[in-house]
Amino acid sequence: MKTLFLVRHSKAVTRKANLPDFQRTLVKAGEKKSMRMAKKLKKEGVMPDLMISSTANRALETAHLFARNLAYPTHEIMVKDALYNEMSPEALLYLVRQVDDKYKSIMLFGHNPAFPDFASHLVRGFDQDIPKTGIVGIQFQKNSWKDVSKGSGKLEFFEYPKRVAKTMKRLEEELRGELAKKTQEILDKVDTKSAKKLKKQVDKASDKITKDFVKILKAYTIKEEKKASAAEKVAKPKPQAKPKPPAKPKATKPAVKPAAKAAPKPAQTQAARPKGTASRKTAAPKRPVSTKAK
Repeated sequence: MKTLFLVRHSKAVTRKANLPDFQRTLVKAGEKKSMRMAKKLKKEGVMPDLMISSTANRALETAHLFARNLAYPTHEIMVKDALYNEMSPEALLYLVRQVDDKYKSIMLFGHNPAFPDFASHLVRGFDQDIPKTGIVGIQFQKNSWKDVSKGSGKLEFFEYPKRVAKTMKRLEEELRGELAKKTQEILDKVDTKSAKKLKKQVDKASDKITKDFVKILKAYTIKEEKKASAAEKVAKPKPQAKPKPPAKPKATKPAVKPAAKAAPKPAQTQAARPKGTASRKTAAPKRPVSTKAK
Protein backbone atom coordinates (compact mmCIF):
# COMPACT_ATOMS: atom_id res chain seq x y z
CA MET A 1 0.00 0.00 0.00
CA LYS A 2 1.27 3.48 -0.95
CA THR A 3 0.08 6.92 0.19
CA LEU A 4 0.60 10.25 -1.54
CA PHE A 5 0.02 13.66 0.10
CA LEU A 6 -0.31 16.80 -2.00
CA VAL A 7 0.30 19.98 0.02
CA ARG A 8 -0.24 23.38 -1.54
CA HIS A 9 2.09 26.06 -0.18
CA SER A 10 0.76 28.41 2.49
CA LYS A 11 -0.07 32.11 2.18
CA ALA A 12 2.83 34.19 0.83
CA VAL A 13 3.54 37.86 0.14
CA THR A 14 1.57 39.26 -2.80
CA ARG A 15 2.85 39.47 -6.33
CA LYS A 16 2.94 43.27 -5.92
CA ALA A 17 5.78 43.03 -3.41
CA ASN A 18 8.36 43.79 -6.15
CA LEU A 19 9.81 40.30 -5.78
CA PRO A 20 10.27 37.68 -8.48
CA ASP A 21 7.55 35.04 -8.11
CA PHE A 22 10.22 32.46 -7.30
CA GLN A 23 11.41 34.46 -4.25
CA ARG A 24 8.05 35.18 -2.60
CA THR A 25 8.14 34.08 1.04
CA LEU A 26 5.47 33.14 3.58
CA VAL A 27 3.72 35.79 5.67
CA LYS A 28 3.17 35.29 9.43
CA ALA A 29 -0.38 34.05 8.88
CA GLY A 30 0.93 31.52 6.37
CA GLU A 31 3.50 30.21 8.84
CA LYS A 32 0.83 29.77 11.54
CA LYS A 33 -1.50 27.93 9.17
CA SER A 34 1.31 25.62 8.07
CA MET A 35 2.04 24.72 11.69
CA ARG A 36 -1.66 24.22 12.46
CA MET A 37 -2.18 21.87 9.52
CA ALA A 38 1.04 19.98 10.26
CA LYS A 39 -0.13 19.41 13.84
CA LYS A 40 -3.43 18.12 12.53
CA LEU A 41 -1.54 15.58 10.42
CA LYS A 42 0.52 14.61 13.46
CA LYS A 43 -2.66 13.93 15.45
CA GLU A 44 -3.85 11.74 12.58
CA GLY A 45 -0.62 9.76 12.86
CA VAL A 46 0.75 10.91 9.49
CA MET A 47 4.55 10.51 9.26
CA PRO A 48 5.73 10.77 5.62
CA ASP A 49 8.73 8.70 4.57
CA LEU A 50 9.81 11.20 1.90
CA MET A 51 9.22 14.93 1.37
CA ILE A 52 9.72 16.53 -2.05
CA SER A 53 9.30 20.28 -2.54
CA SER A 54 9.16 22.83 -5.30
CA THR A 55 12.19 25.11 -5.42
CA ALA A 56 10.02 28.21 -4.87
CA ASN A 57 10.66 29.83 -1.48
CA ARG A 58 7.02 29.71 -0.37
CA ALA A 59 6.77 25.97 -1.05
CA LEU A 60 10.14 25.15 0.52
CA GLU A 61 9.30 27.17 3.66
CA THR A 62 5.99 25.33 3.96
CA ALA A 63 7.85 22.03 3.64
CA HIS A 64 10.29 23.00 6.40
CA LEU A 65 7.47 23.92 8.81
CA PHE A 66 5.73 20.61 8.15
CA ALA A 67 9.00 18.71 8.55
CA ARG A 68 9.75 20.28 11.95
CA ASN A 69 6.30 19.40 13.27
CA LEU A 70 6.32 15.89 11.82
CA ALA A 71 9.82 14.99 13.08
CA TYR A 72 11.18 14.78 9.53
CA PRO A 73 14.83 15.87 9.04
CA THR A 74 14.74 19.16 7.12
CA HIS A 75 18.07 18.41 5.43
CA GLU A 76 16.47 15.34 3.83
CA ILE A 77 13.79 17.32 1.97
CA MET A 78 14.29 16.69 -1.74
CA VAL A 79 13.96 19.69 -4.05
CA LYS A 80 12.64 19.41 -7.60
CA ASP A 81 12.61 22.27 -10.12
CA ALA A 82 9.87 20.48 -12.01
CA LEU A 83 7.37 21.00 -9.17
CA TYR A 84 7.64 24.79 -9.62
CA ASN A 85 6.69 24.59 -13.27
CA GLU A 86 3.12 24.08 -14.43
CA MET A 87 3.44 20.34 -14.78
CA SER A 88 0.75 18.23 -16.38
CA PRO A 89 -0.84 15.34 -14.44
CA GLU A 90 1.08 12.91 -16.64
CA ALA A 91 4.39 14.64 -15.84
CA LEU A 92 3.66 14.57 -12.10
CA LEU A 93 2.68 10.91 -12.34
CA TYR A 94 6.00 10.18 -14.05
CA LEU A 95 7.82 11.91 -11.16
CA VAL A 96 5.95 9.78 -8.60
CA ARG A 97 6.68 6.57 -10.48
CA GLN A 98 10.42 7.24 -10.20
CA VAL A 99 10.33 7.13 -6.38
CA ASP A 100 12.04 4.18 -4.70
CA ASP A 101 9.60 1.59 -3.38
CA LYS A 102 11.27 1.64 0.04
CA TYR A 103 9.20 4.79 0.68
CA LYS A 104 5.62 3.92 1.61
CA SER A 105 4.37 7.51 1.80
CA ILE A 106 5.36 10.63 -0.12
CA MET A 107 4.50 14.26 0.60
CA LEU A 108 4.77 16.73 -2.29
CA PHE A 109 4.79 20.52 -1.74
CA GLY A 110 3.78 22.56 -4.74
CA HIS A 111 1.32 24.84 -6.45
CA ASN A 112 -2.03 25.26 -8.16
CA PRO A 113 -3.38 24.52 -10.73
CA ALA A 114 -1.06 21.54 -11.08
CA PHE A 115 -2.04 19.87 -7.80
CA PRO A 116 -5.88 19.95 -8.17
CA ASP A 117 -5.50 18.63 -11.73
CA PHE A 118 -3.19 15.86 -10.50
CA ALA A 119 -5.59 14.90 -7.67
CA SER A 120 -8.47 14.71 -10.20
CA HIS A 121 -6.28 12.56 -12.43
CA LEU A 122 -5.59 10.06 -9.63
CA VAL A 123 -8.97 10.02 -7.84
CA ARG A 124 -12.14 9.56 -9.83
CA GLY A 125 -14.78 12.17 -9.06
CA PHE A 126 -12.42 14.57 -7.26
CA ASP A 127 -13.14 18.04 -8.62
CA GLN A 128 -12.20 20.30 -5.69
CA ASP A 129 -9.84 23.24 -5.71
CA ILE A 130 -7.02 22.99 -3.16
CA PRO A 131 -6.87 26.15 -1.01
CA LYS A 132 -3.56 27.46 0.34
CA THR A 133 -2.12 25.06 2.95
CA GLY A 134 -4.67 22.52 1.75
CA ILE A 135 -3.74 18.82 1.97
CA VAL A 136 -5.01 15.97 -0.15
CA GLY A 137 -4.19 12.42 0.95
CA ILE A 138 -4.52 9.67 -1.67
CA GLN A 139 -4.10 5.97 -1.01
CA PHE A 140 -3.17 3.30 -3.54
CA GLN A 141 -3.60 -0.45 -3.16
CA LYS A 142 -0.24 -0.95 -4.83
CA ASN A 143 3.11 -2.33 -3.71
CA SER A 144 5.12 -0.29 -6.19
CA TRP A 145 4.97 3.37 -7.20
CA LYS A 146 5.47 2.21 -10.77
CA ASP A 147 1.99 0.65 -10.67
CA VAL A 148 0.22 3.91 -9.76
CA SER A 149 -2.02 4.96 -12.64
CA LYS A 150 -4.85 7.26 -13.59
CA GLY A 151 -7.94 6.72 -11.41
CA SER A 152 -6.21 4.14 -9.19
CA GLY A 153 -6.22 6.30 -6.04
CA LYS A 154 -8.72 6.57 -3.19
CA LEU A 155 -9.29 9.87 -1.37
CA GLU A 156 -8.36 9.37 2.29
CA PHE A 157 -7.77 12.90 3.50
CA PHE A 158 -8.75 16.42 2.42
CA GLU A 159 -8.26 19.29 4.84
CA TYR A 160 -7.56 23.02 4.67
CA PRO A 161 -7.53 25.85 7.27
CA LYS A 162 -11.01 27.23 6.55
CA ARG A 163 -12.42 23.74 6.70
CA VAL A 164 -11.04 23.47 10.24
CA ALA A 165 -12.85 26.73 11.06
CA LYS A 166 -16.06 25.33 9.56
CA THR A 167 -15.64 22.21 11.68
CA MET A 168 -15.40 24.42 14.78
CA LYS A 169 -18.58 26.24 13.76
CA ARG A 170 -20.42 22.97 13.21
CA LEU A 171 -19.22 21.75 16.61
CA GLU A 172 -20.65 24.90 18.21
CA GLU A 173 -24.05 24.39 16.57
CA GLU A 174 -24.24 20.72 17.53
CA LEU A 175 -23.17 21.40 21.11
CA ARG A 176 -25.73 24.18 21.54
CA GLY A 177 -28.56 21.96 20.26
CA GLU A 178 -27.58 18.93 22.37
CA LEU A 179 -27.13 21.00 25.53
CA ALA A 180 -30.56 22.65 25.21
CA LYS A 181 -32.20 19.33 24.34
CA LYS A 182 -30.75 17.39 27.28
CA THR A 183 -31.51 20.20 29.74
CA GLN A 184 -35.13 20.40 28.55
CA GLU A 185 -35.53 16.63 28.86
CA ILE A 186 -34.34 16.70 32.47
CA LEU A 187 -36.72 19.56 33.35
CA ASP A 188 -39.64 17.81 31.61
CA LYS A 189 -39.17 14.78 33.86
CA VAL A 190 -39.68 16.98 36.91
CA ASP A 191 -42.56 19.15 35.65
CA THR A 192 -43.52 19.66 32.01
CA LYS A 193 -45.47 22.91 32.53
CA SER A 194 -42.65 24.54 34.42
CA ALA A 195 -40.14 23.28 31.85
CA LYS A 196 -42.07 24.94 29.00
CA LYS A 197 -42.00 28.27 30.83
CA LEU A 198 -38.23 27.99 31.12
CA LYS A 199 -37.58 26.98 27.49
CA LYS A 200 -36.40 30.44 26.37
CA GLN A 201 -34.09 30.70 29.35
CA VAL A 202 -32.72 27.22 28.67
CA ASP A 203 -32.01 28.12 25.03
CA LYS A 204 -30.34 31.38 26.06
CA ALA A 205 -28.24 29.69 28.75
CA SER A 206 -27.24 26.87 26.37
CA ASP A 207 -26.16 29.44 23.79
CA LYS A 208 -23.99 31.31 26.31
CA ILE A 209 -22.40 28.15 27.71
CA THR A 210 -21.62 26.91 24.19
CA LYS A 211 -20.05 30.21 23.11
CA ASP A 212 -17.93 30.34 26.26
CA PHE A 213 -16.81 26.75 25.75
CA VAL A 214 -15.79 27.35 22.10
CA LYS A 215 -14.04 30.59 23.10
CA ILE A 216 -11.97 28.73 25.71
CA LEU A 217 -11.25 25.96 23.21
CA LYS A 218 -10.01 28.44 20.61
CA ALA A 219 -7.90 30.28 23.20
CA TYR A 220 -6.30 27.00 24.24
CA THR A 221 -5.55 26.14 20.61
CA ILE A 222 -3.96 29.55 20.01
CA LYS A 223 -1.93 29.20 23.22
CA GLU A 224 -0.59 25.84 22.10
CA GLU A 225 0.29 27.28 18.68
CA LYS A 226 2.20 30.14 20.31
CA LYS A 227 4.11 27.69 22.47
CA ALA A 228 5.08 25.68 19.43
CA SER A 229 6.03 28.85 17.55
CA ALA A 230 8.21 30.02 20.46
CA ALA A 231 9.87 26.63 20.59
CA GLU A 232 10.76 26.97 16.90
CA LYS A 233 12.44 30.33 17.54
CA VAL A 234 14.57 29.17 20.44
CA ALA A 235 18.18 29.66 19.47
CA LYS A 236 20.31 26.60 19.14
CA PRO A 237 22.67 26.09 22.09
CA LYS A 238 26.07 27.65 21.49
CA PRO A 239 28.92 25.20 21.16
CA GLN A 240 30.94 24.94 24.32
CA ALA A 241 34.27 26.72 24.27
CA LYS A 242 37.30 24.52 24.27
CA PRO A 243 38.81 24.30 27.74
CA LYS A 244 41.94 26.38 28.11
CA PRO A 245 45.13 24.49 29.00
CA PRO A 246 46.09 24.93 32.65
CA ALA A 247 48.48 27.82 33.23
CA LYS A 248 52.02 26.88 34.08
CA PRO A 249 52.85 27.55 37.72
CA LYS A 250 55.04 30.59 38.13
CA ALA A 251 58.38 30.11 39.87
CA THR A 252 58.28 31.64 43.31
CA LYS A 253 61.20 33.87 44.09
CA PRO A 254 62.72 33.71 47.57
CA ALA A 255 62.09 36.77 49.67
CA VAL A 256 65.79 37.23 50.41
CA LYS A 257 68.43 36.23 47.98
CA PRO A 258 71.10 34.09 49.66
CA ALA A 259 74.58 35.44 49.39
CA ALA A 260 76.56 33.71 46.71
CA LYS A 261 79.42 31.74 48.09
CA ALA A 262 82.73 32.34 46.49
CA ALA A 263 84.32 29.25 45.05
CA PRO A 264 87.33 28.31 47.09
CA LYS A 265 90.54 28.98 45.28
CA PRO A 266 92.86 26.03 45.07
CA ALA A 267 95.82 26.42 47.34
CA GLN A 268 98.90 27.15 45.35
CA THR A 269 101.21 24.47 46.56
CA GLN A 270 104.54 24.49 45.04
CA ALA A 271 106.66 21.46 45.55
CA ALA A 272 110.09 22.17 46.66
CA ARG A 273 112.61 21.32 44.06
CA PRO A 274 116.20 20.97 44.22
CA LYS A 275 118.30 23.74 42.88
CA GLY A 276 119.39 23.45 39.29
CA THR A 277 116.37 21.41 38.11
CA ALA A 278 113.95 22.84 35.57
CA SER A 279 110.42 23.56 36.69
CA ARG A 280 107.61 21.33 35.15
CA LYS A 281 104.11 22.59 34.54
CA THR A 282 101.28 20.10 34.97
CA ALA A 283 99.13 19.85 31.82
CA ALA A 284 95.45 20.90 32.13
CA PRO A 285 93.02 17.97 31.85
CA LYS A 286 91.36 17.61 28.43
CA ARG A 287 87.57 18.24 28.11
CA PRO A 288 85.57 15.06 27.56
CA VAL A 289 84.31 14.60 24.02
CA SER A 290 80.54 15.30 23.71
CA THR A 291 78.40 12.30 22.71
CA LYS A 292 75.51 14.43 21.36
CA ALA A 293 74.76 14.29 17.61
CA LYS A 294 75.09 17.61 15.85
